[in-house]
Amino acid sequence: MSNTSKISDFFKNQTIFLTGGTGFIGKLVVEKLLRMSFDLKNIYILVRTKHGKNHQQRFDEFFDNSCFEKIKGENFKSKVSFISGDCSKPGLGLKSADAHILKNETTCIFHAAANVNFRQTIKEASYNVSSTKEMIKLAKEMENLKVFVYVSTAYSNCINNYIREEIYEPPIKAEAFLNLVNSCNERDLEKTLLPYLNNWPNNYAFSKCLSEDLIKDSTTGIPVAVVRPSIVTNTVRDPVPGWVDNYHGFVGLAAAGYRGVLQNLYLKKEKKLHLVPADFLCNCILAAAWDTANSKTIKVFNCVGKLVNMMNGFYWKIPSMKCLWYPKVSIIQNQFWYNVNTYWMLMLALCIDFVFFCFKKPVWAAKRSKRVTEQVNVLSYFATREWSFDEDRFTNLWNKMGDEDKNIFPFNSNTIDWDKYLFSCTLGIRVYLLKDPITTFPKAKAKFISMFAVHYTIVALFYYFLYIIFKFLVKTLYHKIWREFEADVKRLVRLAYTNASPTFQGTLAIETFVNGIRDGEIKKVLQLSRYQTSSEALIRALEVEAAYNTSRTWHKVRIAELDEEKNDKVEKLLEKLSQQMDGLSRGLENMISDLLKQRDYNQYAMLTSSCLCNP
Repeated sequence: MSNTSKISDFFKNQTIFLTGGTGFIGKLVVEKLLRMSFDLKNIYILVRTKHGKNHQQRFDEFFDNSCFEKIKGENFKSKVSFISGDCSKPGLGLKSADAHILKNETTCIFHAAANVNFRQTIKEASYNVSSTKEMIKLAKEMENLKVFVYVSTAYSNCINNYIREEIYEPPIKAEAFLNLVNSCNERDLEKTLLPYLNNWPNNYAFSKCLSEDLIKDSTTGIPVAVVRPSIVTNTVRDPVPGWVDNYHGFVGLAAAGYRGVLQNLYLKKEKKLHLVPADFLCNCILAAAWDTANSKTIKVFNCVGKLVNMMNGFYWKIPSMKCLWYPKVSIIQNQFWYNVNTYWMLMLALCIDFVFFCFKKPVWAAKRSKRVTEQVNVLSYFATREWSFDEDRFTNLWNKMGDEDKNIFPFNSNTIDWDKYLFSCTLGIRVYLLKDPITTFPKAKAKFISMFAVHYTIVALFYYFLYIIFKFLVKTLYHKIWREFEADVKRLVRLAYTNASPTFQGTLAIETFVNGIRDGEIKKVLQLSRYQTSSEALIRALEVEAAYNTSRTWHKVRIAELDEEKNDKVEKLLEKLSQQMDGLSRGLENMISDLLKQRDYNQYAMLTSSCLCNP
């Protein structure tokens, strides 16, 4: 190890107490410390019993993770100790002997444990606050403590559009919040805290804001660094490019899109996200500890990375055998249209489950679709908004570091080739999350081509089905309009020639029906033909209309108008036509009645014929 690295030198002979050490960032902190500062004294990691495994069993499995490949073979296990405890319990659930060791030996605290589930209840979120309170209480009893590093989130104060590197005043004090949690049930908590939680997207962000306030009020005399990461994604370099081990946040959405489970995403196309690679965050945490040690003030570092458009997908370049459907994510900017598409995807998932059920296979599609939709809804708040961050202290920290430290502990996002990085993220999801090795690539490519063909065949059939339905509805509408017009013509002829013979009425109805058609093509065809009844003329008109429609790319509804042709709605045309017919009918009835009383049959015939043929 080079002696020019001040950060590595700082951790020599230090004893680290780490919470959240088995998590995504915690593993990277442990790996980095062991690899770059192997001459540190000890790392104590607080762990709880999980899935029936105690702290010793979890210790035995901890270093099997792929992120420790670079240091395997070294005698690193002697530097790491797991301590049984639980952040959700008073006193962190520590045994008195373990608490005594921590108080006497710890020199650096990294508090990174948190429940990051965005759908957690208020009670569950309160553990993020209570654990911080217990950590501060323990830290105050550590005589050799040099620095306390708290890992928060850049969105702990997301109700503000511009976020400074300082701790904000919360809507309710942390102590008052914890008192409410301890004295109320969940339902009463929601009612009581509703005025305070109204503007917050989730309980997790709110709990982080309260935790920061607790640190501000309770850590007098303790050197404290608060590191606020934005959206944490795969590693860019260390320990290996693209490494990731959880489905939280936008990484989970990327994985769902990669597998084809996520087909629609509610997001603004121009929206860019603040991404920070996990190893850069790890380096920033270690650098912040070095910079803040022995400081008398609280230092807040906004580690927000760079604005990047995450829609630069590489799914088609590195397909996976674990894909459940053709991976194609459609960006939808309209909330209503997104909800419609989500509904259709759920219907498709239910159909898939029905097919699996019929073949006695496990059903999974609807459950996965619902889970992904819930995740999209939770993250939509961050995907449709943008924030500006103050990064002065973060930038000053980078500038303060020497060249060797910048090389060993990099966290400047301007040095990243983002296209290359996003490609490695996709590859990392394939290898580390989906456990699909590169050796399956040839088979995955063949499967990808098959899924592509199946996907677009189904899409084509779906739109053809919609076309058939649309065509049927339009055809039904045509029939209704034509038949109503024919019925109006017959009614007027009967009113005008009440005493005329049926043959005369039928001939006049055909002539009036044909003359009333405004479409020249259909009218010309009907004039060249001979029909016995207006119903035959109607059928022929519908046949001609259908023939014309099949040869046109877009079908305009043609109706017989008695006024000049306009693109009005069908309802308005029918209403206008009906009003004109009714007025004409009443006028004809009055005039015909007068002529019949005068026995002027010649004038009677001329008048009715003229009115009918020239409405």
